[in-house]
Amino acid sequence: PKGVKALTRAETYQNQAIASLQPLVDALLRSNRYRRLAQNLAAIADQQEKVRKTTEGLTNTLSGRPLERLDQRERIALRQTAEQQDTLQRELEGLLAQMQQTAKDLEGEESDAGARLASAVAVGRKQGLSQQMRAAQDHLEANQTGQAMAQQTRATKTLEKMMAALEGIADTDFAEWIEKLSQAEA
Repeated sequence: PKGVKALTRAETYQNQAIASLQPLVDALLRSNRYRRLAQNLAAIADQQEKVRKTTEGLTNTLSGRPLERLDQRERIALRQTAEQQDTLQRELEGLLAQMQQTAKDLEGEESDAGARLASAVAVGRKQGLSQQMRAAQDHLEANQTGQAMAQQTRATKTLEKMMAALEGIADTDFAEWIEKLSQAEA
């Protein structure tokens, strides 16, 4: 009888401990999901910059030449860069959908993670990020590398604004944030 009482009491304490820890576990899972989305966005931004640099290299050698006058190696380089841009654009669309769904899932939570995600998605959609990436791909396929680079630069800036939104930096504070970052690097 005494042992049964002690076990029952221990079970009650254990259930109380589990119940009190569950909100913390849930918060950690939400935080991990948010962090993963932010990391994926940063990875896309890094990849976009790499594709832009590749395009810049192509611009130096292919600029002003008609597509028909390019040799096979040059056409392959253009096609591969256009395919990288296409892959990146498709990855972005998937990520935007995940971010939007997660923002919806986090509505009404105590943290502002859902609002930040929604804000970042809104920045990307309002700035036409997917269209910028698609236009860059189209320009690459037509050997219009200068125009492709311009679209890629716009896309990179939009991605930076989205990451700033995830950090909770208002769009009006963005220039100030970039300035502080530049000063810190110097």
